[in-house]
Amino acid sequence: MYMKIVVNRSRGINCGYKLSTIACELLNVDEPHSYYCYEDRTLPELIHAVEFLQERVNGEGADLRVLTVPDDLETIDEMGRVVRHWHLSERDGYEVIRENHRVW
Repeated sequence: MYMKIVVNRSRGINCGYKLSTIACELLNVDEPHSYYCYEDRTLPELIHAVEFLQERVNGEGADLRVLTVPDDLETIDEMGRVVRHWHLSERDGYEVIRENHRVW
């Protein structure tokens, strides 16, 4: 099984994650950066907006895409909490998903 995550693929000055006005209306949010945190990037309503609106979801300087990654990047601990084994990495606005690795 796979899960979906929204990332930005634009690069450069004034580029980065930003929703369009129409996407903000669809998601009922006021702030174009409302779903900026990686915790929000897997929300079904955001994924639906990106897939449904396609290029129209992009705010100024953005190129939002839905990536499909293996489900095992998230697990449930003994307390029933979601444990994420991934994180967003960004350079010049361009985002990638990186798997967490163990460090000692």
